[in-house]
Amino acid sequence: MRFATGTGATILAHADSRARLSTSQYVPSLSWRISASPRKAWPSLTFDHPLTLDIGTEELHLLPQAPAHTDGDVAVFLSSANVLVTGDLFTHRSYPVIDESSGGSLRGIIEAVVEKHRKSCAISDRAMAGGLLEI
Repeated sequence: MRFATGTGATILAHADSRARLSTSQYVPSLSWRISASPRKAWPSLTFDHPLTLDIGTEELHLLPQAPAHTDGDVAVFLSSANVLVTGDLFTHRSYPVIDESSGGSLRGIIEAVVEKHRKSCAISDRAMAGGLLEI
């Protein structure tokens, strides 16, 4: 599988992300209108089951989640470091942003972060500027 081309990077994402990016969206609870992304921003490779990528120095375990923040959530487990990268599935400074218009729910976030990944590991939140939180 080739992950970079002469025209840019290959975008890999949850299968539901492609549908979200290719059409305009409206999030009623936040009054957000989001235009469809240009076709070149859509993922060219999608998955809906766990996928492991060997990038040479690390194995990335891509773990698609049931709808939580949105219906396209993916956690990434770095087994050698015992770190779960959660992206928008976990926020430590505020109530999480939940896009209920795409199937997101607080119950989904709790299941994705706490119940599904109950092993002791550090989780990374994009707002933590590289910090980790032990759970």
